[in-house]
Amino acid sequence: MRSFLAVCCFLVCLGAEARPQYNEFLNSTTDIKILVFLSAKCPCSQSHVSHLNELKTTFSEFSFFGVITDSEKDLENVAVEEYFSSNRFQFPIIEDKGQVLVKKFNALKTPHVVLVQKSMSGSYEIVYEGGVSDNRDFDKSRVHYLAEDLRALKKGLKAPYREGKSLGCYIRRF
Repeated sequence: MRSFLAVCCFLVCLGAEARPQYNEFLNSTTDIKILVFLSAKCPCSQSHVSHLNELKTTFSEFSFFGVITDSEKDLENVAVEEYFSSNRFQFPIIEDKGQVLVKKFNALKTPHVVLVQKSMSGSYEIVYEGGVSDNRDFDKSRVHYLAEDLRALKKGLKAPYREGKSLGCYIRRF
């Protein structure tokens, strides 16, 4: 497993500009942290929001964070800003200016998940990367990678999935 502590140090050193929730992510001491890369313009990403909110409620002891993958130009669009500013999300949203998180975690499509767990040494290690489910449209999915991993981790078991294919909209690099 890769050390997440190095990732956090890298991000702090770069001085990634983000909403205040970015510091909340870095400073969170929960054993499990979940980053979900999202887009206001991607129907695949949008179809998973209700499920992600349910997971946040079910696994309230874990820290969930959304990461905006839309470009800064897109964020100037009132509809995009309203989408992320609304009460639609039950977890903090990080504005990833410069795509620091997108690039560091090689997020390819939305929704993309990075699940990290605190190790015995106190550093964070990535235990899962990939899609939330096995389908672009959550209602048609049969395998719920993130939910199954969270259930296992809550029981003190090893996560059954290390990676899953992200099946949504490509994240445009800028």
